[in-house]
Amino acid sequence: MSSTPLWFGPENRALFGWLHLPDSGTARALTILAPPIGIEATHSYANYRLLAERLENLGFAALRFDYDGTGDSFGSEEDPGRLDAWLNSLTEALSLARSLEAPRIGLVGMRMGALLAAVSTLGQKPDFFVAWDPCVSGREFLREQRLVLDVVSGGLREEVGFIEALGTAFEEASANAIRSLRWPRSSEDRPRRALVLTRDERKGDREDLTKLGWGWAEFASLPKEDAFESIAAWIDKAATKKTAVIKPLLNEPRASFDWGEGSIRETAQRLSPYVFGIVTEPEARASGPTLVFLSTGVNYRIGPGRLWVNLARSLAVQGLTCARVDLSGIGDSGVRPGQPRQRNAPPEALADLEDIARALQPDDPRQVIPVGVCIGGYHALEAALRLNTVGVCAINPVTDFNLEQPASRTLRRAVRPRRWLVRTLDRMPFATAVGRHIPTSVWWLLDRVGIQPSPAQPLREVARMAERVLVMCCPEDAAPFTKRGKWVLEHLLKNPSFNFVVDDRLDHLLWTRRSRSAAAELIREFLGPYLKSNSPEPSSSYKRAHSDEASADLRRSRYERQQQAHTA
Repeated sequence: MSSTPLWFGPENRALFGWLHLPDSGTARALTILAPPIGIEATHSYANYRLLAERLENLGFAALRFDYDGTGDSFGSEEDPGRLDAWLNSLTEALSLARSLEAPRIGLVGMRMGALLAAVSTLGQKPDFFVAWDPCVSGREFLREQRLVLDVVSGGLREEVGFIEALGTAFEEASANAIRSLRWPRSSEDRPRRALVLTRDERKGDREDLTKLGWGWAEFASLPKEDAFESIAAWIDKAATKKTAVIKPLLNEPRASFDWGEGSIRETAQRLSPYVFGIVTEPEARASGPTLVFLSTGVNYRIGPGRLWVNLARSLAVQGLTCARVDLSGIGDSGVRPGQPRQRNAPPEALADLEDIARALQPDDPRQVIPVGVCIGGYHALEAALRLNTVGVCAINPVTDFNLEQPASRTLRRAVRPRRWLVRTLDRMPFATAVGRHIPTSVWWLLDRVGIQPSPAQPLREVARMAERVLVMCCPEDAAPFTKRGKWVLEHLLKNPSFNFVVDDRLDHLLWTRRSRSAAAELIREFLGPYLKSNSPEPSSSYKRAHSDEASADLRRSRYERQQQAHTA
């Protein structure tokens, strides 16, 4: 099997994708996989790769791609005219399929991707079409996403001029256009065959599509697991067995484009046999260390709400080389021998971190600054400890999780697993309130005698090795450090190169636009010494709390004010 990364479409608005092609160079048809929107695209990424690989095995070519302003494609989700841009992206995907002289063309769309594909196929007459748990309207999509965001963020607080969905935000005009989108009425230009997979609890969707003239399509219940297998099997039966040669792909896995006030280039590359990444560089010569944006949990490399994509490009304009990477077993990376896919914090990631640094900085692997959120934040700390990196940025890092593979415990240096006492507290009703009332002196004693090591201890080791350290947390994620490691932090804050920030604008996985903006602001200020002279000056409040001249007393008083606010 063969899969090739590529950019295609308009030169000034390049789209990123992957072309999957059987080794024979021939295919029965080319299937375009239209992704969902927002966090649903992130969560479905692994399934789309599995579907593409399954289709390869069955003799099909497949094209996975990101719409304009999503994933690794050019643009921002906050650009105007999002709906038209997404539909134009599908048109570009269809044009690419025709330029490759595919004998037949089919489409698969999930959720909003199914709705966009249904609209874009009008007049196109694809050979087959699969609607995978489709959204019947854009209004339904936005309503559901905003309800979920309201729950996970503890109350939706939107910024003026933007409408938020889970993990993304749109201009009001774009949001209104999305709301107006409806499933099209069937016409003579309909696909030759179609399959609609709906959830059993959403029978109304099937009825709505039937009323719109789609009763001719095959309807089925969405399988509970491995829906991609059912879809691939249906396509296998729907398409003819006759094959044709696919025209060789001439696109290169790199793109150059203007971003803000500068020009940058991006290259898709294998950083090791097991790790895939996209490297963003300034067109002019880069300076300073390389930033490495790590995948978050089992989600692929774009970061929360595409934060890594936007940061990598804006920082490249300011002179830094940046790489956003999938650790092995995640996203578009390979797997090491015996490694399962989609495993959170796998022990194999430890070897990945070393491979990434050596690939990006072969002369001095220390010259990297790993950046990560949650488990990605933990991996950033591991990289700093294993490679003695010049810097590290960890957002809401988790350092006290329990290991699925206890044998890997000796390999990990940034974990202090929760032992019986904390695990017992976690199972108790009102566990947070109970833990909050245990005095710090008790936690200090438990740490000293080894009953429950403080989760802040890895920060002490990182501060000894890295030249610059930034740990930022929302109040909830700061609690394990500030309560069960207060004595560690008080000591570390005397070090001018160590920065621990508690910011109530943040949430755990940076779900909201406000949270992502705050994280980006803090990262840029932390990187100030490495940025070109035309980069924004750090705010006065940041310089006062983080400059080399700041006294230990000032740091301690700021920390105590944060603690008092959190306790209140």
